[in-house]
Amino acid sequence: MLEIFVACYALNREIRAVYMIRLLLLLSFFPVRGQIVNPMPIELVLTGSFCELRSNHYHTGLDFRTQQRTGIPVLSVEQGYVSRVGWSAEGYGRVLYVTHPKLGLTSVYAHLESFSAGIEAYVDSLLMAECAFELDRELPKGLLSVARGEEIGKSGNTGSSTGPHLHFELRNSQTERALNPLDFGLKIADTRPPFFKQIGMVRRMESGLDSLWVLQKVSSGNGYRPSYLGNAKAYPAGHWSVVFEAEDRVNGSGFRTDLRRIRLLVDDSLVFEWKVDSIDFEDSRYINAHLMYKQSLKGLRLRRTYRLANDRAGYWQVLPLAGWAEVNSKNRSFRLEIEDDAGNKTRTDWEFAAKAEAPRQKATLFVLPETPLVLTSDGISLQVHPELLYGPQPFNLQKLPAPGPCGLPQWNIGDAGFPVHSEYVFAVDSNFFGEAKKLQLQGLINYKGRFYPAKDTWVEGGKIMVRTNDQGVFSFCEDRVAPRVEILKAAYPRLEFKVIEEGKGMDRLSVRLNGRCLPWRLEKAGRFWVDVPKDIEAPFTLCVEGGDKAGHRFSISRPVFE
Repeated sequence: MLEIFVACYALNREIRAVYMIRLLLLLSFFPVRGQIVNPMPIELVLTGSFCELRSNHYHTGLDFRTQQRTGIPVLSVEQGYVSRVGWSAEGYGRVLYVTHPKLGLTSVYAHLESFSAGIEAYVDSLLMAECAFELDRELPKGLLSVARGEEIGKSGNTGSSTGPHLHFELRNSQTERALNPLDFGLKIADTRPPFFKQIGMVRRMESGLDSLWVLQKVSSGNGYRPSYLGNAKAYPAGHWSVVFEAEDRVNGSGFRTDLRRIRLLVDDSLVFEWKVDSIDFEDSRYINAHLMYKQSLKGLRLRRTYRLANDRAGYWQVLPLAGWAEVNSKNRSFRLEIEDDAGNKTRTDWEFAAKAEAPRQKATLFVLPETPLVLTSDGISLQVHPELLYGPQPFNLQKLPAPGPCGLPQWNIGDAGFPVHSEYVFAVDSNFFGEAKKLQLQGLINYKGRFYPAKDTWVEGGKIMVRTNDQGVFSFCEDRVAPRVEILKAAYPRLEFKVIEEGKGMDRLSVRLNGRCLPWRLEKAGRFWVDVPKDIEAPFTLCVEGGDKAGHRFSISRPVFE
C-alpha cells in the first residue's frame, strides 16, 4: 500500500512539474505591470495618445511635449539593455529600443536628437564600418546595459517628426505588440471626459455597403439627445447602426487625445464594443475599416460602431449583430458610450424609427474574392487578394481617354473613395509609352486633384510595374533629371550638404572626406552633416557618388574648408 502511495505521489510530482513549466511559459507572454519611471525628468504632458487615430494607422505609443525645444534628457524607464538602435531620415529618426527582462517589456524612444556618449560612440563605429547613413541594428544582450532612470539620449525632432517631442512606446518583448504605457504606472493628469462632435445614422444596403443618411452636430456634454425621432418618415426600414466623431483632452494640453472604449447599446442590449489594450503592428492599417474612409478624405473622422466584412483587427467584441440593429416603424432606443484612458466617460441616448420604403440599389459592386483574382483590362492587370479590400465596393478598371499631367496615358483602378489594406502591384503594357525611356517612368497617383509618386516603379518582363496602397487615377511621368549635390555649410569642423533628388528616389550613395567614411548625420529632406574628426588633416576634399532608380549616375569631387 505504501509503495502504491509513493508511486502515485512521484507521478503526481512529475505531472505538477510539467504543468508548472507550462504555466511559466504561458506567463512569460504576459508582461509584468510594474511601476516604470518617467522617460523624462519633466512633467509629462500628452500631445498624442495610445491608439490615437492617425493617417492610415493607429498611434502605437504616447507623444510627450518637450517644452517646444530639443535636448531634454531621456531616461530608461527600467533596468535593461539596448536591444536595437535605429538611425533614419524618416520614420522614428534616431531611435533606441531597451529590453527589460524583469518586466517582459521593451521600451522605445523615438525622434531623439542624440544618444548618450557610450551609445553614440558605438553607433558611430557601425556607421563608419559600413560607410552607411542609416542604420537598423539589433544588439546582443549585455553589450550596452542601462540602469533604471539612466540617461540614454536627448529628446529631438528627427525622422518624420513635425515638431520637438518624445515618442514613447512599450512593447511585449515576446509578441512585439504595442501596449498602453499608461497601464504601467505613468501618471497623466486627466479629469476631462471625452465629448461628441457629430453623430450619424448609417444604413446597411443589400450589397453590404454602408450608407450615411444623416449626420448631426452635437452639443458637448453627457445626456445630449440627438433629435432623430421627429424625422422617422424619411428613413427606410432595414439594418441601421451609428457613426460618430469625438475628441478627448487631458488636463493642461490643447492637443487631441483619443478613446479607450466604445459601446453601442440598442434597447439596453450591447450590440457593439470596441476596446484597445494592445496593438499588433500588422493590424494598424485596419483603422481604415474603423473609420468611414470617404468622409475622412474630407476631414471628417467618423468612427464606425459596426464591423466591416474584412476587418480582422479584433479590437471589437464579437457579437451576433456586429453592431447592426433592425429598425422599422417601432421606436428603438440607442445609447452610445465612450471612455478615455483615465476612465472618464460620456454617453448619449436617443430613439430612432424608420417607416419609408427601402430604395433600390443601382451600383454594380465588386464582391470580395475567396481566392486571389487576376483582373485585366485596357493593357493593365492586377491581382486582387481576399485581404486587400475591407468590404464590397464599386470597382472600375479602365484606360481613361485624356492623358495625364505629363502627356502619358492614365488609368482608373478601383474607386478612390475606398481604402486598401495593403500594398499591391499592377502591371501596364510598355507599348503604351512609345519612345519614353521605360526605366525612367515613374508611376503617379492622383490624390485630391494632385499627382504624387507611387511607392515604387520598375520594369519587369516588358511591363511597367507599379507598387501602391491606393485606388484611383494613375498616370506616369519620366524622371529625366539626375540627382545633384548642394553644399549648405563649410565652417570647420562642421560640414553640411544636401543631395537633391526630385524623381524616383536614390538607388545608392557613397560619401567620403579625404577618402574616409565618416559618421554622417542624415536629416530630413536629404540633408547630411558631420563634425570632422581632428585626425583628418587639410586639405579637405568631399567626394559624393551615387545614382537614382531612373538609372542616372553622378559623381562630384569638391574641395571644402578653403
